[in-house]
Amino acid sequence: MGGTTPTSSDMIIVLNGGGKSVTYPLTGVVGSLINTGTWHAISVDLTTTNFGVDLTDVLADLDVISIKVENINNRQIGDSGTVCSDAEYMALDDLVLTSLCIDTDGDGTPNYLDLDSDADGCSDADEAYNNIDADDNDTGIYGPDIPTLANGGVDANGLVVLAGVTGNAYNTIPTTTAGGLNTFEEGMTLAIDTAPSNEIKCETETAQFDAVASAAPIGTNAPVATASTDVTYQWSVSTDGISYSNLASETGTVASGTTVSLELTNVTNAMDGNIYRVVFTNEANICFAEAEATLTVNALEDAGFSYDAGAYCISDSDPTPTVSGTSGGTFSSVPGLIINTSTGAIDVSASTPATYTVTYSVGGTCPNSSDVSVTINALDDASFSYAAAAYCVDASDPTPTISGLAGGTFSSVAGLSINASTGEIDVSASTPATYTVTYTTAGTCPNSSDVSVTINDVPNAPIISGDGLLCNTETTTLSTTATGTIVWSSDTPGVASIDSSTGEVTAISTGTTNITYTVSDGNGCSTESSVFTITVSCIDAVINDFTATPVDGVTGGTAGDVTANDTLNGGWQ
Repeated sequence: MGGTTPTSSDMIIVLNGGGKSVTYPLTGVVGSLINTGTWHAISVDLTTTNFGVDLTDVLADLDVISIKVENINNRQIGDSGTVCSDAEYMALDDLVLTSLCIDTDGDGTPNYLDLDSDADGCSDADEAYNNIDADDNDTGIYGPDIPTLANGGVDANGLVVLAGVTGNAYNTIPTTTAGGLNTFEEGMTLAIDTAPSNEIKCETETAQFDAVASAAPIGTNAPVATASTDVTYQWSVSTDGISYSNLASETGTVASGTTVSLELTNVTNAMDGNIYRVVFTNEANICFAEAEATLTVNALEDAGFSYDAGAYCISDSDPTPTVSGTSGGTFSSVPGLIINTSTGAIDVSASTPATYTVTYSVGGTCPNSSDVSVTINALDDASFSYAAAAYCVDASDPTPTISGLAGGTFSSVAGLSINASTGEIDVSASTPATYTVTYTTAGTCPNSSDVSVTINDVPNAPIISGDGLLCNTETTTLSTTATGTIVWSSDTPGVASIDSSTGEVTAISTGTTNITYTVSDGNGCSTESSVFTITVSCIDAVINDFTATPVDGVTGGTAGDVTANDTLNGGWQ
């Protein structure tokens, strides 16, 4: 370029291709074109960065490159105020267009020919389409086969048809990182630093698998990747080592070098042999790094045992359990249950009635224990009582009071007439004697208790002997052969009274009265005698001043009262 004292310039490069036109103003890039009589070299890279837009489609079908100069020395070319003799002039010489093929990994193969432009081990096809199966057979070329013009995989412009072509350009925009850069040009290594270890656990234990992965930009690439080094992880499980299922909640994104863990609680036999895999990816490297480990689950020792019943009475024989599992374990329970720790035998009579949990524990590779509930029941309360300990045969029939568990049965020996359901004693039908009455319950733990009952006979009350005809004021003493305590009585004491203790009768007035006595024995039983009737009836047969001729020559005599039916010493006429 040459001219006279230019002070500034305004040049524009215009690219036309792929149906697009993009411009790049060189102001500030070219600098001041001072007319020094020397040539100025100008070098411009046709890059997305310089033009500010994606040049992929433009450069893929570039038609025209235009260089425009609008101003020289602040004078616009073609300015109407400029005459030819004063016009600025400029010359372009040695114009060279050099194809600057990008070679990110510096391996000598430009990116457009390189199957892995950033040398991170993940093909450009996979990264551009964000699909690890984009190159299908891992050929590095998009699609299931190697595309050629002959097999129709490539069109006349050399574009892979399955990759998506519109006209003479691809219609798919390559996947970019969060920073907007093409993933296939962001070289990022991804490696497992710590692989998970195989786990051997017993049933119900917790297994944990740990893994660490790191991502790092490839320092020799130009440019060096600026993508995030965070890694995304996903745990999965396989029961056959072929098919894997993702564990939905076991995924996330962490900083490079962070430990990620898979915790499995309460493992079961069904999980034995499962393979757990962790897959790490990075936004600039979707071709994952993975590692896996196997879980081995050992069965717990069999701690099965049982007693022949769930409940025992304290009067039962001591039960010993049957061990159906591993023998040689130990038995235990809480205080109150007396148990042999070696055999599991329970001393029921020495144990406190309650419900207990008996635990049988066995050792071994995978120790285990099991529980069985055992109830020790007290005997039923068989308490009962009669109102008295003895009854006379003429007493009212007694019925006992049950203070314990009702619903039992009563029994005794022959001679006592007793109702088995109510315990009522028919005293009049029972033979006098002392009996033991037994009450037996019918509850969970039947029990019985005894009460002594005596049935006493009543004393004998023989007939009354004595004078049954009295005159007024006359006395007589009645007698009986009864033994025991005798109490005499008169039902009409106004005719004749009787001494309750001695039986002496005193006539008081004309009439009759019934005399009885009650004889009582030492058992409190008594009998009332039969009635003895006394008649009080007096006749004045001879008046004191009456003179008569004695009958049959009998003389003398005294006057007195004559009672009915009395026999006189002599006969009167």
